Amino acid sequence: MTPKQLATQIRNLLRLLIDSEVAAAAKPVIEQKLGPILRITWASTDFSSQAFYSSRFATLEEYRSFVDANLYSAILYDGALVQMSYDFIGHKLAGHRLCYYPCPFDIDPELIRSEPIGDLIGLYSDSANINVNLRTPCRFDYDAQNVAVGHPSVHMHLNTAECRWPVTHPVSVGEFIKFVFRHFYPNLWAAHDFLRNWPHVGRRDRTIAIEEETELHVSCGQARIENSLEAV
Repeated sequence: MTPKQLATQIRNLLRLLIDSEVAAAAKPVIEQKLGPILRITWASTDFSSQAFYSSRFATLEEYRSFVDANLYSAILYDGALVQMSYDFIGHKLAGHRLCYYPCPFDIDPELIRSEPIGDLIGLYSDSANINVNLRTPCRFDYDAQNVAVGHPSVHMHLNTAECRWPVTHPVSVGEFIKFVFRHFYPNLWAAHDFLRNWPHVGRRDRTIAIEEETELHVSCGQARIENSLEAV
């Protein structure tokens, strides 16, 4: 899939999320040039890496900073953020950031329809009578250049920034959407055909190291042929 094809796919998905009232807001998809990298990402008021890493992972502070800086592809009607960003060098995939960030509060969906999300989060944060939910973001990161020990090329963050759960392959838009809606929104998953039928990509380079396969890991994409034969 070329960068332009992927950008079109994400635009189509965001449009369907809005039209089906699954998402309350979506940002335009842009192509951002960063040296040799072409990044397919969301339009934001702050593109600096500092905006992503200035706050502790999985905190109210981090969630609010993402909302304030428009660092998301879409906001769902429960206030959860969805981030979808892919990096290319030429036509070769070089990285991605795919994050589902649940809202720390149980927000009334009707308020999201009528009030700016930033104002709502400020209102809920300042209230002494509203509980903060302990919910971890789920973020799939990929960096083709990353070969550090203990830092898999493709990994999933849960609960802390130091948790890097190995993933076998780069994650497609379809796999990410299936993961989010099948597991966290089963009613929406059952109600909308486009969520269940969103296409996955074909064969991709396997990035997981041999030693990482001996541990618990997340498997996606095409399995190793020898593993399939052993199971016969």
